[in-house]
Amino acid sequence: MVGAGYAILFTGVPVLIIYLADPWVLQAFLPITSPSLPIAVHINSIVLWTFIPFGVAFIFSGIVRSTGAVWPPLLAMIISLWGVRVPLAQFMEPYLGANAIWISFPIGSTTTLILASAYYRWGGWRKSRMLDVTPSADAPDTGLGQPMMDESEAITDAEQRELGLAPRPARS
Repeated sequence: MVGAGYAILFTGVPVLIIYLADPWVLQAFLPITSPSLPIAVHINSIVLWTFIPFGVAFIFSGIVRSTGAVWPPLLAMIISLWGVRVPLAQFMEPYLGANAIWISFPIGSTTTLILASAYYRWGGWRKSRMLDVTPSADAPDTGLGQPMMDESEAITDAEQRELGLAPRPARS
């Protein structure tokens, strides 16, 4: 949940700054006298806020995908785009005109957030594993631990006595 907070912060602050400085930001790309400038300001006022739920959804999806569960986040995006955003824009276009397209963006992103957070909360992704959790062999020798020796290198008690290296019996 900390990542979701950071996503809200790191997308919300730039969105707010761009929103407050909207005409000046867009003038970097459009001339002041352009008839497209008021249209761009209008579109920006609707679509700009979409980045906040979209960013949070990407945090949840990224966490889930990191465990190897890649299909549910992909299906959430497909449902949001083809099941919500496109049909909603087509349905509302006769009533709202081009604004139907721009209004469908925040609704689609919110749908992605709802689906991603629901799978994050209740999905079975915590049981998914990309790799086998049991090691297939002994841990590799990094040279930083105690020296290891093979059985063939070990000196038996009989060999130690022959070499005069036999351990002395403990005194009581």
